[in-house]
Amino acid sequence: MLMADATLEDLRKWLSDLSTLSQEWQQLAAPYQTQIKTLEAEMDQKTAHLQFQIETLQSLVKPAIITLKQTQKVPYLTVTYVKKPFWDTEKLFEMAREVPAIMQAYEDRSTVQFRKTGH
Repeated sequence: MLMADATLEDLRKWLSDLSTLSQEWQQLAAPYQTQIKTLEAEMDQKTAHLQFQIETLQSLVKPAIITLKQTQKVPYLTVTYVKKPFWDTEKLFEMAREVPAIMQAYEDRSTVQFRKTGH
């Protein structure tokens, strides 16, 4: 049994229903998405020179913000500093073999993502 109230049969039905709804959504959305892509291509063409300058300046600003460790605000733009710690999971699991108490800090944060596909 998958959950207290759901069976594998329930899951298959839900997935089948989701598949049908996803297909219907894609069929209804297709002409709008085509229009959006056309407009985005036109916008990209008209703003390409600005985008190049923006990306060039961003490549200079990013390391400066990381060094300052501070968010900066100016009119029409906020550059946000985001602290992003990284843990080497493989190393931690190796250490946990020697010091099992390390596993008290481990939590499974499994999640589910939905992605529409063409078929």
